[in-house]
Amino acid sequence: MKNGREIFLEVVGFVEIWLRSEAAMLIYSWMAIVLIFLAAAMISARLLRVIRDFSGKDLLRTQRGRKPVRQAAIDKRIKRLKMSASSKSKTIVGHAFGLFMVGIVVPGVLLALIAARQDWLMPGIPALVFDGAAVASGGFSYFDIALFVTDQALRGGLSDSFEVFGWALTEVQNNPNNVLYSSLTLFYRFLSGAVLAAILFVSIRIFSGAQQLNDKIQMLEEKQAASS
Repeated sequence: MKNGREIFLEVVGFVEIWLRSEAAMLIYSWMAIVLIFLAAAMISARLLRVIRDFSGKDLLRTQRGRKPVRQAAIDKRIKRLKMSASSKSKTIVGHAFGLFMVGIVVPGVLLALIAARQDWLMPGIPALVFDGAAVASGGFSYFDIALFVTDQALRGGLSDSFEVFGWALTEVQNNPNNVLYSSLTLFYRFLSGAVLAAILFVSIRIFSGAQQLNDKIQMLEEKQAASS
């Protein structure tokens, strides 16, 4: 009869073998994919709030005290306005680029990875179809899958434009019968739509702020010319 120590060692050995098994590796892979998706969504939500709160008026540096009257003071005010606007523009553009990376590029790479490695990550019903016909894993090149992901990002960003006008970058589409992959594709479309809308929003705000900044600088320059 085995004693407690021998039983414990057998259990530990079994656990070690299972932790290195193919089934365990599959679980680790999906845990990593889910965590990356969630992290991308959380970071995107945070950056979306930052961008949403940005206003074109943020480019105009608020100055305390009296308005400048002398030429030197006006020159100094103009320089500060330009430096402040440049710094704030770079910051918000950096946020927008970060949002693009974590909201579109990273989830898109994961979506492509799942499709490319479906035979191991998601065996069973094919994830993709070509011209309506399901194609087994390995039937598409990396370029085909990249086009599919880009197509989905644009469909999310441009709303129903692709469907209305019948546009498509590729005939490769998600297989509706594969519910899990189709759900991930739907989530990616939604996230891409939110990200591209935010980038468009902040671009308009920056353009508006630049116009206001130019108007203010022109007013100061006219004041400077009048005082000379």
